[in-house]
Amino acid sequence: VVGYFLFKGVMSVPDLSSVGGEYEAIYLSVACALSSTLIVVKILSDQMDLDSLPSRITLGILVLQDFVAIGFLALQPNLANLNAFALIVSISKVLVLILISWSIARYILPIVFKKASRQPELMLIIAMAWCFAMCGVADYFHLSLEMGSLVAGISIASFPYHLDVAAKITSLRDFFITLFFVSLGLQIPLPTVEVLKLAVIIILFVLLSRVLTIYPTLHGLGFANRTSLLPALNLSQLSEFSLVLASLGLSHKHVGPHLLQAFVIALVVTALISSFLIPAAH
Repeated sequence: VVGYFLFKGVMSVPDLSSVGGEYEAIYLSVACALSSTLIVVKILSDQMDLDSLPSRITLGILVLQDFVAIGFLALQPNLANLNAFALIVSISKVLVLILISWSIARYILPIVFKKASRQPELMLIIAMAWCFAMCGVADYFHLSLEMGSLVAGISIASFPYHLDVAAKITSLRDFFITLFFVSLGLQIPLPTVEVLKLAVIIILFVLLSRVLTIYPTLHGLGFANRTSLLPALNLSQLSEFSLVLASLGLSHKHVGPHLLQAFVIALVVTALISSFLIPAAH
């Protein structure tokens, strides 16, 4: 909420008033509230530090951020015509999607995965098929494909086979992530001074907001200084999901292309900062 009013004031500055569309402050506040699960888990995993208390707190916050992303994805198609009825319809669609996913994951997938566990290659195929199926259900309900894939991933995470599936899709994930960033880069022309200014504001907001929100909250809950500060440092980067939100916002004509350019620059810079900051956070 603080981010929304801050960015609302920032976007009214003459130099930045042409950046983005009507809903740029909303997209900025939501996107800047998300941190990168991919970057954080990768670095912490390489350090073999996923089981420490600060790391577990970090992962818990990332899970909550995923739920925030799901909620915003549900509202995104109706953001231009948001009213009580549209809000109820959007939330109902998400609840139905989650209910379908939970029901199948509870009663059908355990049997399927148990039979497929004897053949490792089949496990990967079934996991991908499940992801594509949930994307199809999400598309049927006029929700984003990203929401369907996120719900599918969360449901698979509850199975004991998720580590095996995650290990097998690592190369596939990295390949598609590479294509994703390349496709974004191809769409972005040389940034203007206004875009660079906005990117600097986003970077500073992300770095400062983590320390000013996470540290006092954890310290107030009785955690030690180190335990309170490390999660704030771990989460000091923009999420790749922010680019997804900005891309969808651009397709819905909620924001302008300059906002997506600023997000890409901010993501690259904060990812580089995190690659040095997290290993040296102690």
